[in-house]
This record gives sequence, structure tokens and C-alpha cells, in this order.
Amino acid sequence: MIVEVCMNNENHEKIEEILKEKDSSIEVDVHGCLGHCHVCATGKAFAFVDGDAIEADSVEELVDKILNK
Repeated sequence: MIVEVCMNNENHEKIEEILKEKDSSIEVDVHGCLGHCHVCATGKAFAFVDGDAIEADSVEELVDKILNK
């Protein structure tokens, strides 16, 4: 599984940290911009998982969605 996060999203470091803690086999790539600025601007947690956009109201909710994908 490849998870891509935007370094401009305020949650990117926490998302990366928690995912690596929960499943070390998940590859987390940090990018300068993923083109979903409207989501980043809301403060929501956001990532692409194997090419699919996923967003959530909290980092914990996003991590759960990613792990259940």
C-alpha cells in the first residue's frame, strides 16, 4: 500500500508517524502538493491511498480509513 500525503497539509507529519507505528509495511510518500488545496485549506486530514483520495475530520479517523482500505 502506498500512501501519499501533502507536506502543506498541517496533519502530514502526524499521519506519517501513526501509519508507520501501526504498519511498517505501508509506504508513505510526502509530496509538495497533491492538487487538493481545497481540502488542505479546511484543515481536514487528507491522503491518497493507492491513487484514491481519502479525507477525514481527524488524523485518527483518516488512519482508520487507510488501514481498512
